[in-house]
Amino acid sequence: GIALAVMEVEQMPFSIEISSSTDLAMSRAGKLTIPIKLHKRDGFNADVKIDVTGLPKNEITTKQITIKKGQTDGKIQLDIRTNAKIQPHSLVLLASGQIDYRPNPILVDAAKKDKEELTKTSKALAEEVKKAKETAKTASKDAKPEADKRAKELEQLAKRAADELKKVDARLKTFDAQTKKPRKVNLQVPVAAVTLNVAASPLKVDIPQVKVKQGEKVELPVKIQRLFGFDDVVSLSLQAPSGVNVRFEKNLKIEKGAVDGKPVVIADKGAPAGTHTAKVRVQVRFNNQNINHDIPFQIAIEKAEVKAASK
Repeated sequence: GIALAVMEVEQMPFSIEISSSTDLAMSRAGKLTIPIKLHKRDGFNADVKIDVTGLPKNEITTKQITIKKGQTDGKIQLDIRTNAKIQPHSLVLLASGQIDYRPNPILVDAAKKDKEELTKTSKALAEEVKKAKETAKTASKDAKPEADKRAKELEQLAKRAADELKKVDARLKTFDAQTKKPRKVNLQVPVAAVTLNVAASPLKVDIPQVKVKQGEKVELPVKIQRLFGFDDVVSLSLQAPSGVNVRFEKNLKIEKGAVDGKPVVIADKGAPAGTHTAKVRVQVRFNNQNINHDIPFQIAIEKAEVKAASK
């Protein structure tokens, strides 16, 4: 790999663009396609592999794709299983490819400048050391300790400068070798973050509160909005709360393409008066998978009118 400190000043030889919003949505049992556009630069023309990380295990799946040499487009497909959590999921797309690594010209220029400055510094320090030693030789007895100390300090500085110069020389030799014979480097970088919002079903269902008297029945107007290309039959059944004797007169099917239905709710004579939370179970088949989705709604049961006894 390449050190991060280097990569911060390197320009990537390729980048990835998502040809859609990064805020995505799909239903359980759905299949979501993310179009990918590959941008190349600096003569790069190798295979690029795309992976997705952050996928919840056994809930959302995908396969690695490869945008082949000479191509610029690809598609990632996410398969959302029926057990996927109904929530936003944060995903990251990773791109990887093999590149010919050559030194960044900015780094080479910086190293050359360092060598130039260190060469000047080394020469200047060598002159200073020479003068300091000569001064120490001719110094008086009282001044000699301080003159020797000064000469020693300058020698240490000169040695440090010489050591740094050797390091810069070695770096430039490495850059030169890498330029003449670039090495193959496997580069993997995060290229995009997306949010996938998983819905319970490919429908938006609207169910109003209804009122019904004990022993009577009422129509329940159900409206649906079809999403994600779903256009098949929708089955509705009633899930009554415990101890509340209400039911559909018969389960209802909203036919293909239709957007509403009116199942009939019957309240038994003994159904307890008051407002209760019931559920309509929505059943669909999406991408050959069955989905059940319970939608709560309020049902107000009113006491039946007591008829006056005939005389």
